[in-house]
Amino acid sequence: MDIGLLDQDALFYPKEFIPNLEIMKLSAFYKKKRHYVTLILNPEKVERYTNILLRKDRKDNIYLSNLLLDKKCAYGGLAFTNGVYSPLDLEIENSIPDISIYNSYFRKFSIKEKDFNEASFIRFSSNGRDCDLNYKKGITG
Repeated sequence: MDIGLLDQDALFYPKEFIPNLEIMKLSAFYKKKRHYVTLILNPEKVERYTNILLRKDRKDNIYLSNLLLDKKCAYGGLAFTNGVYSPLDLEIENSIPDISIYNSYFRKFSIKEKDFNEASFIRFSSNGRDCDLNYKKGITG
């Protein structure tokens, strides 16, 4: 199966990049099941995918409505659940996140590892709460 993962927040706001933990866990889960998994960098070119998994957390009222209506698209994230975290299946939640799914994204938007390591915010999906992650201070909040 050919799985396309789409992180809408990352595509629309590359200067404010925050890796989506659900995208990374979905990648790890489907790769472990031996599916072909790629990050979608162009939402206009999705014909090749058997399934499309879209994640969106930002509540900016911008939705890829044509893609959301596609029968092969499943979507989730805080933008679709009124800010309430809806856990993935336990087997997916327990997957070790696959940051390598973002390698093509890093190349496209010229994001260097240094820029990524200094991210000051990341959402942990295990409890749906926000944490301040500053690698110099450790996890707080």
